[in-house]
Amino acid sequence: MKRIFKFFSFLIILSLFTAIKIRASIAVTSLTVRFEKDTAQYTISAIEQEGVLYVSLAEFSDVLGFGRFFNPKNKKMVVRMGNRAVKVSAFNPFLMVQETVKQMPLPAIEIRNELYVPLGIFLETLAGDFPYQSTFQPENKILTLWKIQYNIKNYTLEHKKNGLVIHLHTLRTFNPNEVAVALTQGWLHVTVYGGTLDTLAIFSNTPSGIVQKVLSYQFDHSAQISFLLTQQIQEKRVTCFSNRIEIALWYSERVPPMKVEAPVLPDVKNKWVIDAIVIDPGHGGKDPGAIGSSGTKEKEITLAIATRLKTLLENRLPNTRIELTRTSDTFVELEKRRQFANGRGAKLFISIHVNANTQRSLRGFSTYVLGVAKTKEAIEVAQKENSIVELEKTSDAYAEFQATEYILNAIAQNMFLKESQDLAREINTAVRQYTNMTLDRGVYQAGFLVLLGLNMPAVLVEAGYISNPAEERLLKTRTFQQKIAEALCEGIVKFKKQCEWAMK
Repeated sequence: MKRIFKFFSFLIILSLFTAIKIRASIAVTSLTVRFEKDTAQYTISAIEQEGVLYVSLAEFSDVLGFGRFFNPKNKKMVVRMGNRAVKVSAFNPFLMVQETVKQMPLPAIEIRNELYVPLGIFLETLAGDFPYQSTFQPENKILTLWKIQYNIKNYTLEHKKNGLVIHLHTLRTFNPNEVAVALTQGWLHVTVYGGTLDTLAIFSNTPSGIVQKVLSYQFDHSAQISFLLTQQIQEKRVTCFSNRIEIALWYSERVPPMKVEAPVLPDVKNKWVIDAIVIDPGHGGKDPGAIGSSGTKEKEITLAIATRLKTLLENRLPNTRIELTRTSDTFVELEKRRQFANGRGAKLFISIHVNANTQRSLRGFSTYVLGVAKTKEAIEVAQKENSIVELEKTSDAYAEFQATEYILNAIAQNMFLKESQDLAREINTAVRQYTNMTLDRGVYQAGFLVLLGLNMPAVLVEAGYISNPAEERLLKTRTFQQKIAEALCEGIVKFKKQCEWAMK
């Protein structure tokens, strides 16, 4: 009993010491918020801790006119930004945006029963969901905000006797090759590259007729509006005008309306049952990939992790077919990897790589999805992984694939962008849980040729930096390879459960 008392006394003293240490490192300050074309300015309580500026989330929300609710018992706050609800918890780096989990490198903190968030990190993490653009002057602690200029205002529905015309009202002219329309599981998905949505106006609109529900998604380089229809569409046509995008839909009067509340048909269910997964060990054969300072080759590590992952998945998912694009030290062209995954009817594609950089101190784990690279690091990683085409006999055939226009069009046509992002987040979350040996660098997007043209959710994993001597030593060990494989397995299994649960 005395030992237990001493143990808990130690924990209490340790907690008090930690709290005192945190408080001691805090400098009280303030943030000035200005709005473009507005002479008024607002002062918000703020603190500085180890060079990071934290602001009062309650005051910040009030200044921006966001609704908020704070639960002092569990130290959680819900902030409503237009049609987005953002949940923030004290001492927790994860933000819940609607049903999506996003991670900040630093957590929110609680001081005197009030939440403070790291300003720059908070705004960067909410990119795409935060309805303002901003500039920050750190020397004066002045934040200037202005409303994001949307170019898709709203939609209207024009009902016809045997069809429907959806009008997307725009503030600029879009070209037909910037608009992709796809029908899946009763949903009509309209993706507009370069589109930015007035999500509040769209959310406030009321569906009618054969349109039962409307959802909107704002991505970094595109916007998507999805319409749940109660009628089977026979034909569709897209026309672009100077101030609107017109999607004309025809359905046969002989075809009875769909009951969207009815159970999902077996063939649709099967489409989303993840019963086949392709794992792609990067590089191989005459392509060694990146090489570490002690001579470790990327192709060896990727095959080792992929082989372990295959075994783990076969044990966890006995009814799922697991295949590798290569099982030995052989060279496989990028096009053949894609053809293999598509031809085998894969429902998931995971390409495994390890990273490298001339800056040898860089370390960490990152996951990529198909997209336009926004950072120098993402561009360099894509260039490194795409350089395999130089070893292929038909390298000239990839010239148009690497053009920005081609990648943008591929993104607009990709119906699995959101699912790929969800899979990437699950994988990164699992890596944090299964190993603390490497830094989580987050989820990024870039124009990887191996991900172009895949008919399934697909990600590319960079499992550490082989150019970092410490991580190279780790990557060579069977223990670390097993941990990475276990993390990938866990992320894949969780994603599979989420997808299949949603179809029940």
